[in-house]
Amino acid sequence: MKTDFCIIGGGIAGLSLASHLSQKADVLVLEREPDLAYHTTGRSAALYSSIYVDGVSRALTQLSLPFFLDANSRFSQQPLTSPIGCIFTARDGDRQQVEKLLRADTGLEPLGIEEMRQRIPILKFGEQSIQLGLLEKNAFKIDVAAMVEGYRRDTLHNKGVIKRNANVASMRHSSQGWNIELTNAEQVQARRIVNASGAWGDVIAGMAGVRTVNLKPLRRTIITFDGLKGVDMSNWPAVGGLAGG
Repeated sequence: MKTDFCIIGGGIAGLSLASHLSQKADVLVLEREPDLAYHTTGRSAALYSSIYVDGVSRALTQLSLPFFLDANSRFSQQPLTSPIGCIFTARDGDRQQVEKLLRADTGLEPLGIEEMRQRIPILKFGEQSIQLGLLEKNAFKIDVAAMVEGYRRDTLHNKGVIKRNANVASMRHSSQGWNIELTNAEQVQARRIVNASGAWGDVIAGMAGVRTVNLKPLRRTIITFDGLKGVDMSNWPAVGGLAGG
C-alpha cells in the first residue's frame, strides 16, 4: 500500500492528526492493538483543567478550549464535555503559588477549610494537611470515547485508512520515502512517517534510526474505596493536590 503519511499509533495523537491531514493528503493509521485508544488515551483521567499542568502543556491545554466549546455542535453526535468543578488542595507553603494563580486566572476562586469541608467532607485538614484550596469553576469532564470516535469518523470520511492489529516489524528509508513492513508481512510505502505510538515511541524511533527520548511504558494504578453511607457523592468535584502530590 502507498500513502502520503503513515501514522503509527491509533490513540488521540494519531487519530486527531489523521483527521486533519486526511483533508489534504492520503493517510494511513497503523494501530498494533485490536482496538483504538487502547492504552494511554483510553486510560485518561478525562479532566480538562488549565492549571493542572504547566509550561507548554498548559499552553496547549488553553489553546484546545475553543475546540471543546464548539465541538458539541459540529464534531460529535453526543456531548463531548460535561461540567465539573475541580478543587486543588494546598498547604500553607503553597500560598504564594495560590496567590499567583488567582492573579493570572479569573476562572479560579479561593476556598477556605470550611468551604472545602462542605463540598468534600472526607478531606483531611490541619497544619500538616490541607489548609487552603482553589476551585477551578471552568473545569469539565471529557467523553474520551466520543472524541476518539469523532476523529475516527472524520478520518474515514476523508478517505483515510485505519488498520488495527497492524504491528510494525521494521522500516527502511530510501530516496522514495519509507518502506514499512508489518509483522504479517504486509508492506507499506509512505512519503512521511508520524510516530504517535505514545509510550512505545522509542521503539518506533529506534526502528527508524531516530534519536530516542527515554520513553517507557508503565503500569497505571487506581485505588477505589467505598463512599460514605447515605451521602450522595455524584456531584462532588474532582480533587487534586496543587503541588502534584
